[in-house]
Amino acid sequence: MSFSKTFEAHIQDALVVAEKDLQQIPMPTGIYAQEAVNLVEWATSDKNALLAAKLDWTIVESITPYAAVLMDAESRWQSQRFEKAEAQKQWAELSPEAYELRNEILHAFYYAFRETPEVYARVQDLAQNTGDEDMILDLNTEFHIGENNKELLAAIGFDMAKLDKAAETAEQMQKLLAQARGLTPAYNETKRVRDQAYTLLKKSVDKVRACGQYVFYRNPDRYCGYSSNYLRTHRSKKSEQTTETVSSTQAVNN
Repeated sequence: MSFSKTFEAHIQDALVVAEKDLQQIPMPTGIYAQEAVNLVEWATSDKNALLAAKLDWTIVESITPYAAVLMDAESRWQSQRFEKAEAQKQWAELSPEAYELRNEILHAFYYAFRETPEVYARVQDLAQNTGDEDMILDLNTEFHIGENNKELLAAIGFDMAKLDKAAETAEQMQKLLAQARGLTPAYNETKRVRDQAYTLLKKSVDKVRACGQYVFYRNPDRYCGYSSNYLRTHRSKKSEQTTETVSSTQAVNN
């Protein structure tokens, strides 16, 4: 069965995981999922010993499909992350033009409304704004100010089409900014589902590892299969780096 089909078959198990219980993955998702599946093979070789320690074997059997759910959930989230990266690229390309449009209209407003104090004051307020969110709001506000004062704008030969462009740009840039920051419902949903899938799998993996470590605490050849090789290796490398740093510092001090 493909990851996608397994996802559809078992995703409901993951969706019941409460948001407050969500765990963060301490390693690349693909590595964690593969280690989980490797654990099934390892535990199967020790099935009788684990059963004697009262391990519920359905927990072992749940790991492979739950690992598939995690893999597919990760792929779906990565797709959203790609869209986020694309949105960031588009924002970088389009935002300078949006800022320029905002400033062009603001420049025209200063001149058009110079003798209309109440409108001029609103224009001055717009000029104080900074930041992407303000730019988007300013464009929309400029549209409404302009729509309500067309006669004064016509008197200076202002291009009225810029007002519609300001409103359209504000809407476009608001959506694009949300996508670029990963704040869209789709992005947040796929991220949450990925974390739920991981947390679900982790519960099963932790239970099997805990039982295996209990049973084989005096058998290092079997015990090692009930912990993460990735974390063990990286902790070892980190320890070596720390030792090297300490040794280098001592050599310098000596």
